[in-house]
Amino acid sequence: MENLCKIKKCIRLTLLAVLISSASMAQNNNLFVLKFEGEPYTKKNDSVEIVTIGTIISKKTKLIMNRDDVAYIINNEGDVYELHETGTFKHKELLRLQAIKSNNSYSREVMIYFWKEFTNTLSDGYNKSGFVYRGDYVNLIQPIDSTNLYSNEIRFEWEQKKSKTKPYYFVLRETGSDKATKIGTHDTNITLFIDDINLKYGGSYEWTVIESKYENLETTEFSLFKVLKETEYKTKQLELKALSEFLKPLGYGDSEIKDMFCKSYKTCL
Repeated sequence: MENLCKIKKCIRLTLLAVLISSASMAQNNNLFVLKFEGEPYTKKNDSVEIVTIGTIISKKTKLIMNRDDVAYIINNEGDVYELHETGTFKHKELLRLQAIKSNNSYSREVMIYFWKEFTNTLSDGYNKSGFVYRGDYVNLIQPIDSTNLYSNEIRFEWEQKKSKTKPYYFVLRETGSDKATKIGTHDTNITLFIDDINLKYGGSYEWTVIESKYENLETTEFSLFKVLKETEYKTKQLELKALSEFLKPLGYGDSEIKDMFCKSYKTCL
């Protein structure tokens, strides 16, 4: 009887491993829309949806392209496919497209990063590139969470709360420090300079906005950011240049690429 229980347990564990492996493989086969022109749409069973940036194309999804539509699609290996033909395309047909060649490995790394971001956004149920999800707290807008910055001044913005009459309290502290700077304001933004007092190049920080200066910071959610050193900034500039050389032929403009680099790759230059 004991041996039979062990066998049943082994079978259950094996089935669980197979299910996890299958789910992972299915996820890795997902394609995402990186950029599009026109009004392509997807169809899955009886559900029809207009394509947006980050639209998922799974095995059961069909991509429908109208005349003059263009779609750029990425996979989990960082390959980018361009589709500008009219018709209905199954997932397996999209995988047969010729990938756009990149002259540098960095562009592929960034595309893999974008693919992971799209996948994580689906799993988490909200857009990581926008507001930090903070429940009943004040929603922070910028800098976005866990971003790298390079500027001689940093503008902090947060969402206006309805019927707010009392001041907000902006809180800034160096990561790992208990010492915090608090500034009261009725505005929904504040700008600080890199002055080696509150902020310095190479420093890592966390910030938040609270509604009472006596709020317990130990239970408050913070958003993180790092101010790059000049050497780090120059490295990021080279990465941005490599990404630009890859994306410009796909129809991206300079400001669009910098915005993507900031919001999706969390580096704002």
